[in-house]
Amino acid sequence: MSTDASEGPRRFLDAMWGGALPTSWPAPLDVDWHEHPEPRWTLTPGSGLEVSVSAGANRAPEQLRYAMELGAGTGSLSERLDQQRAALGVVAGALPLDVAAEAVATLHDVIDDAFPRATRDGPEPAFTTWIGAVHDASDPDSVDVVKLYANVAWDPGALTRLSARWPELATLAALVPVDIAPVAFVAFETARDGARRAKVYLRPERGAGHQALQAAARVAGVDPRAVISTLHDVGLSPCLWGPWTKLCLAGSTDRAPQLTVHAALAPLSSDRRGAVADALAGSFGLQPGFDKVRAAAESSGWAAQPTVAAAGFGPSGAESATLYFAPGVPDEVRARARRDL
Repeated sequence: MSTDASEGPRRFLDAMWGGALPTSWPAPLDVDWHEHPEPRWTLTPGSGLEVSVSAGANRAPEQLRYAMELGAGTGSLSERLDQQRAALGVVAGALPLDVAAEAVATLHDVIDDAFPRATRDGPEPAFTTWIGAVHDASDPDSVDVVKLYANVAWDPGALTRLSARWPELATLAALVPVDIAPVAFVAFETARDGARRAKVYLRPERGAGHQALQAAARVAGVDPRAVISTLHDVGLSPCLWGPWTKLCLAGSTDRAPQLTVHAALAPLSSDRRGAVADALAGSFGLQPGFDKVRAAAESSGWAAQPTVAAAGFGPSGAESATLYFAPGVPDEVRARARRDL
């Protein structure tokens, strides 16, 4: 593995962080793509490190937000999951003490429920889990939110097992139109105040995108016409209903479900991607975070193109937006990952 390949992601995150990452922090997929070409997974297919900026309802564009998959393409499934459990212990362990212990135990249970040891000797899924973290810019050494994403598409019983442990997920799973938009993966979030939230990510069946959107919008009390109009206005219409379009429904025990539409920007040229990013930044107040990503890319020498765009909706219309970046991941790796999913 070359020095540049192994140091690039860390340099990029250091620049985003505003200083050096804590030495105890998991290394974010330091990988030479020529030596280890296996696809990694985050919301950006093919990427094992993803940085995002978000603004709108309950979001701050200056927050440091990123996700990483550890151990992809190395060792057995059990060994990869053990690496992810260890990394999760470090990241969730940075939550306040009165929240951290329960968060670590609960999220470890998610891994065990999604991937029981009895199933780990069979065919391996394309991806297992990845970890996300949100840090406040004023105190980057602490964690505001820890997220764990888990693949449930490979094992028909995984969603049922997880729903039995997380009431928030059970509520969502009972509402989603799985016949036209099956659940691809799920996510679990724990905030520093102990609040929990679950998410389901739906993959619309070919030809059923608009029908799935209408059904998911009804669950969230959202007008689907407002969703389509917003996505058109920011230039995302050509990206909809491809293989990496996801409808996300997020919910907690005390809040109604919220809808977010994620669209991969791969169908767009570099210029069109930039135009979408600029439109979202201007419409939703993302510019400070967007500028931070650009500055980190310039100072680290680790290129970061926008790869996925997302817009969140509530009963009053568009409420939030997020841009995702995969620093340093070659386009051909991401393209192969989309084909393999």
